Amino acid sequence: MVLLGCNTSIHFLPKKEHVEKAKLMLETLGIFHLRNQTCDCLSGGELQMVAFARALINNPLLVILDEPESNLDFKNQYKTLNILQQLKDNGKGIIINTHYPQNAQKLADKVLIMHRQKPHILGDKSLINRMQLGASFDVDDCFFDYLAGV
Repeated sequence: MVLLGCNTSIHFLPKKEHVEKAKLMLETLGIFHLRNQTCDCLSGGELQMVAFARALINNPLLVILDEPESNLDFKNQYKTLNILQQLKDNGKGIIINTHYPQNAQKLADKVLIMHRQKPHILGDKSLINRMQLGASFDVDDCFFDYLAGV
């Protein structure tokens, strides 16, 4: 699955360099032990990490991820967010869709809060606060008390 991320370069069989890139990516993400597993044997979190490895294998300039932390335990969420932060620090573009305001707070320069029945709100990460989130999602702002310091 991770080697499929090289599919623009692989014609029939992956080259040794592609296999080495895949091994390095699996090691970087701490999932090398999954290298011989088929996707149907993986847990949701393991599959999410494999998909993340596939997305990163070609060192893209821009990474667009839909809920990259879904199905992940806290350790792998932490690892994923740190890798995304490293990519950002190295000048890569990061666009993520998330339901975890604290993760957007960690990574975001710009925030888009989307609504079904209200206008979307675009701004900096100061939008990620209890009052705005409560108003945006039509819940009592105390729901977001777990967001320490927000």
